[in-house]
Amino acid sequence: MEMRLGKSLVAIRWVQRTVLRKRPNARILVLCPTSAFEGWLSELPKEGVPASRIHWLTGRTADRIRYSQEGRPGWYITNWEAVSLMGVRFADQNWDVIICDESTAIRNPRAKVTKTLQRMYADIEYRAIMTGLPNPESSMDYFEQMRFLHGSFLGFDNYYAFRFKLFKQVGYDWLPLSGVRDRIKEAVHRDAFVLTAKQAGLGNRLVYEPRYVDPTPEILRHMKDVKKDFRFEDITTKWAPVRELWLQRLAGGFSPDRESPRLISNAKISELWTLLSGELKGQQVVIWFRFLEELEAVRKMLHKRRVDTGGIMGSVPVADRRQTQQQFQSGRFPYLLCQLQTGKGGMGQDFSAASTAIYYSNVYEYEIRAQSEKRIEHPTKNTGLLIIDLLTRRTVDVDAYAVLRDKRREAGSFSRALWSRILQNHLAPDADPVTIRQKVKRIFPGQMD
Repeated sequence: MEMRLGKSLVAIRWVQRTVLRKRPNARILVLCPTSAFEGWLSELPKEGVPASRIHWLTGRTADRIRYSQEGRPGWYITNWEAVSLMGVRFADQNWDVIICDESTAIRNPRAKVTKTLQRMYADIEYRAIMTGLPNPESSMDYFEQMRFLHGSFLGFDNYYAFRFKLFKQVGYDWLPLSGVRDRIKEAVHRDAFVLTAKQAGLGNRLVYEPRYVDPTPEILRHMKDVKKDFRFEDITTKWAPVRELWLQRLAGGFSPDRESPRLISNAKISELWTLLSGELKGQQVVIWFRFLEELEAVRKMLHKRRVDTGGIMGSVPVADRRQTQQQFQSGRFPYLLCQLQTGKGGMGQDFSAASTAIYYSNVYEYEIRAQSEKRIEHPTKNTGLLIIDLLTRRTVDVDAYAVLRDKRREAGSFSRALWSRILQNHLAPDADPVTIRQKVKRIFPGQMD
């Protein structure tokens, strides 16, 4: 299901109707991003789950393990990072159900959390995976997620064998062989419940608008040095990833030195203020940043103009992030400044008081970008939503924007084709016209109210 359509609600009702009717004292483990805690903790009571059966596992690893070992029935909610830390003592707790919220956390076969989950949790009887975007990078992202459910996918129980047999390498990319995409769609649709915002009648429509600024001569000079010699002033590197990071910092108007970055171009900051004080005046806006120095520079600029802001970045505790979100939603301040990597693009957060999001800078990971875009959506809103990217011409800004645009098209194309295939397989060709919700009820009776 696409983001903001109530995946947690569907999962809760699935457990209640499929498991708890037979096992009233079942133990359900929910793995989710830290930023999604709030959604689960608010949704469970609404579905009639008593407080005594909602267990929020936070704090020290030893305390989480000790608490889980007491054997209480109910829902245990913890974050993905904790899985790798808690090891066998936590995994061996006679869990009846495991729900993986934002299951793309296990799409990378080399990640420790993927290896831990596949080794220690794949024998739990009832398993569910949930995500709004299952293939943020490529269709290979499905493999580990589906293997967790079934032990194998398309006849393979090893990611590298799957990739070697069904894909071909072209440069740095792995492209599917002829017919492989269709095979993946067919395999996924047999188990997947798919719902997009459009099919659910969600009126939000994202409108994308790039806004360009020119690089200063100083930025161009530094970029030339970095590209040619991997050198910035008296700092030198031999690593290509560091070079790319330096170029991204320069595109944002800052020197690459991480310890004491300095502003060497205020072009983006000036353009941002032009937007906020002009066509966006009086509106609430979410502003996203890759680098902390960018966020702090914008905060300082707005403070000088006596404009209140809220901030969500890695150094802010989870409880304070929730409070900041609530204050923004209530209109306490007009601008919310967020770091993209914090909570993987704000997973589970609701910033829908705003109808505009501005990207001062970007990351290349489309999953993070897509999650952040969805924060301003809400099922009750029926207006267009504006997504503005601030791009410095002739820099990696433009490259990152193009990469994200291509990934968005690829992911959207795959999801639309998957939904179409589901309807074709479950509905008669001469079926009378019905609404999407009626189609969903027909295909999955009893699963949706």
